[in-house]
Amino acid sequence: MSLDESTDFNLDLIDEAVMMVDNTGRICFQNLSSRRYFGDVVGKEYEILFGSSDMFIDDVGAVWSISSYFDRNRFRDVKILKKANSINIESLIKKEKPGRSTDIFEESQKNPYGYSLSATRIRHFETDSELNRLFRKAFEEQFIGAAIFSVDRTCERITPLAKNLAFELNRLARLPVVEGLALERPISKADHLYLQALKRVARTGRQETIVLSEEAYHEEVCIRPISSRELVSIHREITAEINTRIELATAKSIIDTVDQAVICTDEKGMIILSNRAAEKLFGRKRDQIIGREVFNFMEARCSRSEDRLITNVSRVDKRSVIVTRSDGSRVEVEALVTKIDGSQSGGPGARTVYSFAESNFHHVLPESTERTIKSLIETLSTVVEVRDPYTAGHQRRVSKLATAIATEMGLNSDQIDTVREGALLHDIGKISVPTEILSKPGRLTENEWFLIQSHSEAGFEMLERIELPWPVSSIVRQHHERLDGSGYPQGLRGKEIPIETRIVTVADVFEAIVSHRPYRPAHETSAAITELTEGAGKLYDPDVVDCCLSVVGSGFSLD
Repeated sequence: MSLDESTDFNLDLIDEAVMMVDNTGRICFQNLSSRRYFGDVVGKEYEILFGSSDMFIDDVGAVWSISSYFDRNRFRDVKILKKANSINIESLIKKEKPGRSTDIFEESQKNPYGYSLSATRIRHFETDSELNRLFRKAFEEQFIGAAIFSVDRTCERITPLAKNLAFELNRLARLPVVEGLALERPISKADHLYLQALKRVARTGRQETIVLSEEAYHEEVCIRPISSRELVSIHREITAEINTRIELATAKSIIDTVDQAVICTDEKGMIILSNRAAEKLFGRKRDQIIGREVFNFMEARCSRSEDRLITNVSRVDKRSVIVTRSDGSRVEVEALVTKIDGSQSGGPGARTVYSFAESNFHHVLPESTERTIKSLIETLSTVVEVRDPYTAGHQRRVSKLATAIATEMGLNSDQIDTVREGALLHDIGKISVPTEILSKPGRLTENEWFLIQSHSEAGFEMLERIELPWPVSSIVRQHHERLDGSGYPQGLRGKEIPIETRIVTVADVFEAIVSHRPYRPAHETSAAITELTEGAGKLYDPDVVDCCLSVVGSGFSLD
């Protein structure tokens, strides 16, 4: 279609606004309707006034659809503007053609591919109306709130064009504020922030994301230009996220005030949270702890092969762990380990919380030093054998059986070490007893029996002045105590006797019965079993007796 001189008059008779644009982008003709609607615009640049899309919003908020075609006879673009009865969503998301826009959005809205949805037809859709319907449906059925606004040339007047249902239901939808309408409530700070953000994006053409809050409600708003004269505002409620952040910040503040060291790891064992007390325990700053694997700093108080058991816990468990500090020193501490199943609480994954009791901190000797001390204890154990050849190997055999019982009972590694080393030295006080009494084959006199009984106190006095990593001196002193208080030297009863001592006592009795003595031959194992069974609950700890019989019955050998 072309226009000639005879049609210029006829164009003045139609209601649509018609303009012609020359190759410089300036308006060279307009009909009467366009003058009536927009004033005299001949000689002005078209895109500055009307933009480059197929939709235009005038100063009073009226929406105009724009049809364009090229007059080959006059080499001019013909623009026909008609008031639209509805919003064409497709036109609002049409891309700008590079090199045509000269307004403030030119740099931010350049399209390096130079395409538009209307020009690049998706083959699946036969008509523009079908494509338009799809876009409208997708827009209206979004779960997040969305609204599209037009912007006037001053970038001060923001006019709503379209909004979806989620936007209308959004408690912070502020269309009345944007439209300048009176509210039943005072304009809030969030209202003001939203309106100002819309104007900033309109002026700068740069996307912005802001957070609006009112009372206990929070939303994230992303505002960005979608053409030279339209903006889109996307609203997403983040109340739950904000509340989670507040709860986490509160939890961090609380745990920083407690004396207990606390750390939390994710499902991979990486530390994601620690408090100030943990910095003191680990001897490291918080940024040197967060993001590191927990096993870089601590291990279970057991063999290396069992380290991973720290994380293989039930809901709540108590573990003895060794923490390696930044200076290389090691401390042992009781840790309350709590496992949180994220799948059941809606979280991202399992979390493990370690809470360490400061009162239980004590330094752990380096492995080389520990080995040296154990060697010295074994050496001391042989001293008694030199003076009492008839009981040679007794302490070693008692130590072997007692260690097996302690392991069977599930004691921790520190307690097992205490049992082992205490049993090796339990008769060291016999050094103070004359050799002839120790090896006397006949019945002892009262005074001789008194000297024999004094060996437990004598051994205690020898060892209490030595600083050892295990409380072996108590075992040496108490291994002849009995549950009913009939033992010596203190006459302790029941739980007054530590579990480690009760284990050594049972092992000592069993080994003494089945071994040779100067005054009698060795008895059968059945005699030892009878003694322990009959004395269980009265003289000996029944749980220890049960474990002892279980160990012996499983084929255990003293030699």
